[in-house]
Amino acid sequence: MDNSYDVIVVGAGPGGLASAKSCAENGLKTLLIEEHPAIGAPVQCGEIFHVSMLKKLGLDIPFNEPKNARIYSPNKKMIEIVLQDVGSPLVIVERKMLEKSFAVKVANLELDIFTKTPAVDVIKENGFVKGVKVLHFGEEKNIYSKIVIDASGPNAFVARKAGLNVYRNIESFVSCAQFQMANIDIDGKTAEIYLGDVAPGGYVWILPKGRGFANVGIGVNGNIGNKALDYLEKFVENEHRLRDGSII
Repeated sequence: MDNSYDVIVVGAGPGGLASAKSCAENGLKTLLIEEHPAIGAPVQCGEIFHVSMLKKLGLDIPFNEPKNARIYSPNKKMIEIVLQDVGSPLVIVERKMLEKSFAVKVANLELDIFTKTPAVDVIKENGFVKGVKVLHFGEEKNIYSKIVIDASGPNAFVARKAGLNVYRNIESFVSCAQFQMANIDIDGKTAEIYLGDVAPGGYVWILPKGRGFANVGIGVNGNIGNKALDYLEKFVENEHRLRDGSII
């Protein structure tokens, strides 16, 4: 790792990877850092995307394509949508594989990538951000740059350290939890959404990754007293197609 770059990108999620790719392709000396040991983990996503995103990124990875979507209203009424009829080719992927494949493409460019390297502070001089302080192999290092891109996610760690007014109203956040479940009674081709008391201020999703195998998750309003995990466990226990399944 050098001590000076044109651009430092903090966070190697999709936004950080795309930013680093664009910078490197335009000839900028670029450093991409990620706090976790591996890019793409832990997964914090329902893993459903529009197929055009995979094409745009040039990624050839396995996916499951649901044919239908069932939406259950708070009064338990259901509507079913044939996704092809509304022009919505959605795919469900392995998010770790998606990000890892994208990271491989980015790594083939002229840039530096370091995982397990969290940013711990910003370097400010005369009121301007001039780089970041990182923890690399247990040692603090100052890395300077002309531009710092904060792709650290909703916590906006770098932006907050830089003194920017980051909007953090708890009601604007959604608290989420998810299980990957196997040996459940689903057909593998129908995505399901549940609204109402099962997920106050949000919804429950069942996103099939194959027959009998799905992401079962929930998002609830951030100011709800109970945890998202509590609501998810209750939903699974009350749904006969899920309660005997295995969380894997």
